[in-house]
Parts: sequence; C-alpha cells; structure tokens
Amino acid sequence: QSGGQVDAVTRFTYFVADRTLGPLLHRPWKPEPHEVRSQMKTADLFAACAEKSDERYFYSGLAEGADGRIHPDLRQLAESFVAAVAAGSEGASEDAKATAHVWLSCASTGASTHYDMGHNLVVQVYGSKTFDLLSPSRLLQLALPPTGHPYARQALYGANDEEFQSFVLESGHSLYVPPFWAHRTASGSDGPSMSVNIFVGSGAEEVAQQLLGLPLPFENDWPDETMRGAVALFLATFLAQAGVIIEALAARWRLVEFAESLPVQGELCSFNMTSSRAEVIQS
Repeated sequence: QSGGQVDAVTRFTYFVADRTLGPLLHRPWKPEPHEVRSQMKTADLFAACAEKSDERYFYSGLAEGADGRIHPDLRQLAESFVAAVAAGSEGASEDAKATAHVWLSCASTGASTHYDMGHNLVVQVYGSKTFDLLSPSRLLQLALPPTGHPYARQALYGANDEEFQSFVLESGHSLYVPPFWAHRTASGSDGPSMSVNIFVGSGAEEVAQQLLGLPLPFENDWPDETMRGAVALFLATFLAQAGVIIEALAARWRLVEFAESLPVQGELCSFNMTSSRAEVIQS
C-alpha cells in the first residue's frame, strides 16, 4: 500500500469492501488517499522506502511456505506460543491454531488504532517499531464500527495520545498483546521496519464465531409487526444476559450509514431465514 501523507507518522487503515454491510452502506468506505498494490517485489518496497519520498509503504502477509504451513523459522515459536496461551488464565480456543504474519513498512509508518480478538505475539526482526496500547476498558469510548463493516475493529476516532501506553521494540525484542487491547503502530524514523507475529485464537473469538451461526427463533411468514416485536424482545433478552451495554452498542451502530433505500429509520431491516441465520437484505 502507499499513501500520500507527509505527516510525522502515516498510519494505514485496513478495509474489506465485501464484508456483509459493505454493499448496503450509503457511502463507499475507502481509505483515501491509500492505494492498494497487489503485486510488488520486496526489494522494490525497500528501495522505495530508501528514497524517502512522500510515498510510504506498508505490507503484511502470511509467513507460510509453499506447502501452506508456517515457515520453518517460525514453527517452533508458534508451537511454544500456543502452549503458553493454552496454559494461561484467559486460555485459547479449543481448536486454537497459530498463524504467522510478516510486517514490512517504511520509516514512520504503521497501522491505525484497532483491536484483535486473538492472542498476539510480536517479534521485531529489523529496525524499530513503537506499539501504543489502550486497555480494553477504553473500547467503549472508541468509534469502532460493528462486525460486518469494512472498517470493523478499527477506531475511526476517540483516543487521545496521552491515553496510550507506549512500548518501543528494537531488533530482537518481543511484545505480547492480549485480546481486545487496542493498539496502533509506527516504525522508527531512522529507517524501515520488519517484524513477525503469531496469532492464536482466544476463547472469546471462538464464542463470537459461534454467535454468527446462531439460529434465530423466528418464522419467515410472521407479520411485520410480530417480527419487529419478536426481534426486539430477543435482542433485549440476549444482550442483557450477555452483559452488553446497550448505549455502547448503539454508539457503534451510529457509525453505519445505510443507503436511503433501506428501512432503518425507526424500522427493522428484513431478515432472510432460509439459511437459519439472519442477514440484512434490501427490501
């Protein structure tokens, strides 16, 4: 990716346009002026970083071999991390598997504030990188679009610099980032950065996946008024038992701008029951 910003730190925001809510939104959620480049040699990336132009590059990808397995250089680290997470108090998901990623970036470049649901172990390989962390208690105050949004799990605004706890990683340093700790990154100003990380799924992540496939107790032929009442009662009961703060949930959904054609003003969207799970559909 490249961006035309020349600020002290250029931070990139990930977006996935084809997520569930993407086609239904009023405006195209695209992080300008970022440009995605699907093909670029590593040597060309570092050469571009060395030029120190107004373009900055940020790359992440799976650290896997041609066989689809974690690269041998990281396999032992991944296995050790899985074992450590399984023995910890928060624990891993029952079928937790490790995934390894490599991260490359130009000087003063990084990722915007976001949180991950899994356990994260970062190892700095070359250069330096700063991790700014926010406690999970601050998530309710961040502007975090909901699951299904192209910017899901990424804070659009809401955090002040003084609220972050900063950790500077030099070559050979490592950092553990627990689930739900919001963080942003920035490589050092003196040159490019290369790091690797291991993700291991958490118990909370496993529950979230189960909820996405939860069958809903509604019938497709119910009248609209009955459907609205049933959905409202179901959501109120479910969220209360889950300990979800309604105000926080509403604040996240205010960040979603549906197209005007969708009946979202005081009405519930339609539901498709044919696959035993709810889907927002255009009416």
